[in-house]
Amino acid sequence: MAPTEKAALRTKTERMDRLKRIAPLLACPHCGGALTLQNEELVSQSCGNRYPVCDGVPILLPPEMVAQGLGGALSADEHASIHPYSPASEELIHEHADGWVLDLGAGGKSIEHPNVIQVDVFRFPMTDVVASADALPFRSNALDAVVSQAVFEHLQYPDAAASEIWRVLKPDGVAKVDTAFLQPEHAYPHHYFNATEAGLRHWFRDFDIAWSGVESYQHPAWALLSLSLPTGLTVKAKADIQGHVLWAVAGLAPSQPPCPAAPSTASASGAAPVSPSTSASAPG
Repeated sequence: MAPTEKAALRTKTERMDRLKRIAPLLACPHCGGALTLQNEELVSQSCGNRYPVCDGVPILLPPEMVAQGLGGALSADEHASIHPYSPASEELIHEHADGWVLDLGAGGKSIEHPNVIQVDVFRFPMTDVVASADALPFRSNALDAVVSQAVFEHLQYPDAAASEIWRVLKPDGVAKVDTAFLQPEHAYPHHYFNATEAGLRHWFRDFDIAWSGVESYQHPAWALLSLSLPTGLTVKAKADIQGHVLWAVAGLAPSQPPCPAAPSTASASGAAPVSPSTSASAPG
């Protein structure tokens, strides 16, 4: 399944068609109930919460996050990570070509894989679902794999995000996570943590960790390069640097606002991990 490079925005019709494909996987992030599409909203059949569908993209965020400026539309090269998929992530995506892979914190990628659901807290041109990592709007045991590149350092609640990844993965589903370690502070919209390999493994302690360490593209030399970069560089001017990677396999988990406006200010680095990496799986 070859990826598609999108030079322009998807049309609204394309986005709505895409939403109809992934809708059976979605669940209310508040109560976990089924969602039904009603006009330009997704409505929870359990708690009645209503979520706007903005130009074909569902905004599955709580009102307080929307009030903070999250969920708004951004261009692909604005305020965002633009990391391409790493070779290991591409391999994982192709291994699950007949299933669904979640790209958590996808940012402004221009590459589209038909089996990859791109999720972010902002609405980029290729974003499929706007959501928060600590309240993923997917049914339990719905997804085959998760990739997340240079995201966990930006999460206020990384433990909760790891638990959510566990919940949405099928038994023996696989997660591959890259995160920052020797990396300067950068915002998207905030930078909370730089994790050691032990810290990354702790976040994913409920998983069977198949491997963790530093990938070839996360050599410590990139940390030195990062520290030597002048301030004020644009996202596209910065190289991927510094992080950790984790591979993990998950098992069964323990058990209407308006469309947000584009944020007037947001900042992010194109920098990625010198970090540990890990592969893991959950007992089936």
